[in-house]
Amino acid sequence: MSYDGIKQCCEQQVIVVRIKCAGKRPIGRHTRPSRRVGLKHTFHSAHNEYLLQLRASNRLQDDMKVTLPQVLEELDEICIDTTNTVNVAIESHSLLLLTKANEQRRQLENLLRCCRQVNPMLDISLFVKAINSEEHKIPLQRHKFSPADPMANSGENQSWR
Repeated sequence: MSYDGIKQCCEQQVIVVRIKCAGKRPIGRHTRPSRRVGLKHTFHSAHNEYLLQLRASNRLQDDMKVTLPQVLEELDEICIDTTNTVNVAIESHSLLLLTKANEQRRQLENLLRCCRQVNPMLDISLFVKAINSEEHKIPLQRHKFSPADPMANSGENQSWR
C-alpha cells in the first residue's frame, strides 16, 4: 500500500469514529457517562492509530530518501566493476589472438623466404645432372668365383659321418 493510500485509510477511520461519536445524539449531558467515556476512548484510539500510521509513513519515506541513493550507488559500483572485468577479459583475449596471429605471420614469412629462394631452372638442371652423370657412378668390382678346395676339408667331412 502506498503512502497516500495509508493516509486516506486512516483519515477515513477517524471520520467514521467521529461520526459514531457524534451520532444522532450529541455527546453531552444527555448521554450516560459510561457511554461517553467509551466513545471518547474509541475516538482517541482511532486518532492515536492514525498518528502512528502517519509517523510510520513519514519514517518510511525518510528511510527511502536515505536508502535508495545508497542502493543506487552500490548498483553503480557493481556495474563499473563488472564492466571493468569484462573489459580486462576482452583485452587479454585480444592480446592472445594478436600473439597467435604474429606467430603465424612469422612462420608464414619464413616459409615465403624459403619459397623465394627456390630457383626452378637451377633445380631442374641439378636434377638432370644427378640422373645423367656417369662420373659419379661407383665402379663395381667383380670377383671370380673359385670353389673351396675339397681336399682341405676332407678330414672334417669324415668326422661328421
